[in-house]
Amino acid sequence: QRHPLLDYCVADATSMKAVRWALRHFFFIRTGGETGYVVLLDNINVDNGGATHTYWWQLQCATTARIAVTGPATATVHGSAARIECAFFQKPEPPLPGAPHALTVRQDVQEWVWPYGREQDPGVVAVFERTGESITSVRRPRLLALQETGSCMLLAVLSPGRAGEASRSLRQVPVRNGIGVAVAGDGFTDTILAAPDHRLIVTDGLTCFSEFAVIRRDAAGRVLGIWTESGEPVRFHTPAQGVHP
Repeated sequence: QRHPLLDYCVADATSMKAVRWALRHFFFIRTGGETGYVVLLDNINVDNGGATHTYWWQLQCATTARIAVTGPATATVHGSAARIECAFFQKPEPPLPGAPHALTVRQDVQEWVWPYGREQDPGVVAVFERTGESITSVRRPRLLALQETGSCMLLAVLSPGRAGEASRSLRQVPVRNGIGVAVAGDGFTDTILAAPDHRLIVTDGLTCFSEFAVIRRDAAGRVLGIWTESGEPVRFHTPAQGVHP
């Protein structure tokens, strides 16, 4: 979908992963001119939450990049003249009371050789290092977000910026059985709301029959634009909060 606020698309890897569903939603959000940021929402159902799994989110970086883990769920990828600030969000509540529900961010340096895969035989890697054969990439810094839970629902915000530019401010927004994030910067605040699978977004301030919605407000709180994946309107609980343009 194309919209003045963003471009949206989804990749379906269900058959590749052999699970009930495996979807990655992409939101390329415009902030003016050539600037913007990216939101990714991974939604993976292996067995309807019947067991606990560890889901790997990874970003392979240029060999010259440097990764700094800056918080429990944040990291920054530094280049020579720019950076990408990465933040990760999950549902605040576990799928069942007492069930594992953890999110860890870390970084490492990974040697990738053919055949490609997350698990590589160190002996094979050593042979390829010695002979120089079949190496596809050498020691790339890698950012990892590991989610331990039943079914994966992980939202990532990737916010690029040049050296010296101010960072965007992020905070989690409560969404019933979903994830919400407010992204402030560029003279306005975007609220990204996600409630996959059941197509009903409910917060303290609004309701919408959609899996995803993005609402942009100015510094005074006035609504500048609204996008919903379903095309359905947003119903604000207080009319003064805004109306669908």
